[in-house]
Amino acid sequence: MQSLILMKIRNFLLSVSVVAFGLLATTPAHTAPVIQQGAAVNGASFAVAGAPSSAIARGSIFVVFGAGIGPQGLVQANEFPLPLELGGTSIQIRSGGQTFDAVMLYTTAGQVAAVMPSAVPAGSAEVTLRYNGETSNPISIEVAERQVGLFTRSQDGKGIAIVQNYVSDIELPVNAINQSIKPGGVGILWATGLGASANGDDRHAGIVENVVDLSQVKLYVGGKEAEIAYAGRSNCCAGVDQINFVVPQDVPEGCFVPVYLTVGGTISNFASISVSETGSMCPKPYGLSEEEAELLLSKDNIRVGVVNLTQTRPSVSLPIPAPPITNYTDIGVGSFFEYSTAALLDSTGVFGNA
Repeated sequence: MQSLILMKIRNFLLSVSVVAFGLLATTPAHTAPVIQQGAAVNGASFAVAGAPSSAIARGSIFVVFGAGIGPQGLVQANEFPLPLELGGTSIQIRSGGQTFDAVMLYTTAGQVAAVMPSAVPAGSAEVTLRYNGETSNPISIEVAERQVGLFTRSQDGKGIAIVQNYVSDIELPVNAINQSIKPGGVGILWATGLGASANGDDRHAGIVENVVDLSQVKLYVGGKEAEIAYAGRSNCCAGVDQINFVVPQDVPEGCFVPVYLTVGGTISNFASISVSETGSMCPKPYGLSEEEAELLLSKDNIRVGVVNLTQTRPSVSLPIPAPPITNYTDIGVGSFFEYSTAALLDSTGVFGNA
């Protein structure tokens, strides 16, 4: 995989969580940072606390939401080794009578991201955050050996998965409705949470080797089990995993073919990919022909109009000798939206969710 492509993917992945929910309200300077129970989540799936997939895996990227937990502007780690403190923010994990420092990826006033240290034992743990010398309240989390989250283009753990279609070592387009993958084609699925790093080093780019026995990993595309060739760290980033797989030959074509992963019995979030025999535009995206879809995607911005017309004719019969009374009501409502083409490509398949 070429370094330029890796850099683009790395920058995209590091920006995912910042965009996902926006920044929370901030608190005045010199007050203790505040985090709420359930505010620490997987950095790809954003599975809510209490959900079956809400545990945070050793060696995975996680996000913490709060108030006054970092600087007003985004500060991002840009070189290896990644820091244990960034922009005045650090995160401590206490488990088994030991305290571990998380590896920082970025920090803002309302949202920070880090890598769960691979040395933290699986089980119940406590998270605290420090910003400019002030310590937050503690919250409890569950640390798992493995709990995968799939990165998605919509940046909220839903919709189209971030998958690269392998064409050649230098041609790896990101899967989209106009960049489908062929049945039998090779894809690279981006995720976090396969497990602890092979050498225990979370501050450098991952070593390319499987971090889990492939017999424990199951990837389903359109309900069909896919062949997996690799499941381990990406060599672009820390805490980022990739799963190299072959799309089953009998997977039906579609713009939003479901995909999910199970590892050692745990299940990821559900996402989708685009599959077509041509490897280009998926069949009838949004109910459009290929020509109409190509025209739509050739625009920088897309304008959408929705008109709803409703007619009602309620009839009321009176308890006296008289003809029934019928009331006619006609209602027309028009709604108009404008989206960028990029928002459409990142959407979950419905214009309103773009």
